[in-house]
Amino acid sequence: MANSTQFSAQKDVSGSAVYAPPVSQYIANVVLSAGVASDIIIPPQTQIAVFSYGSGGDVWVDFKDTAILPTTSTFSFGSLILNPSARYTAQTGITKLSLICPNVNYVSIEFFWVGGALY
Repeated sequence: MANSTQFSAQKDVSGSAVYAPPVSQYIANVVLSAGVASDIIIPPQTQIAVFSYGSGGDVWVDFKDTAILPTTSTFSFGSLILNPSARYTAQTGITKLSLICPNVNYVSIEFFWVGGALY
C-alpha cells in the first residue's frame, strides 16, 4: 500500500489557505470521439476519481453501465452523471467508468486512495 499523504496548506494569490492532493501516478487521458463510449477499468486499491475536461463540451460518466447520451426530456434514475468533478469509487461493484460526449473532448482522470495518491 502507498504511503499516507499529508495535505499541506499553501497560500493562493489572494493570501487564502488552499489544500490540494499530490499528483497521482494513476493518471488516465483520452480524447473522446463524439457519441462513442470509452471505458476505463478503475485501478486496484484506488477509491477516488478526480475528473478534468477540455473545452469540447459536456461529458457523461456512467459508474455501472456503458455510457449513453440522454435522449429524453423526462428525468430517469440511473448511474449516469454529467461532468462529475470527483467521486468516491470504492463502492461494491464499481470496477469501471464509462464516458461519452456529444462532441469530441479531452478528459483526464486522476485516481487516489483515501490515504493519498498511489506512488
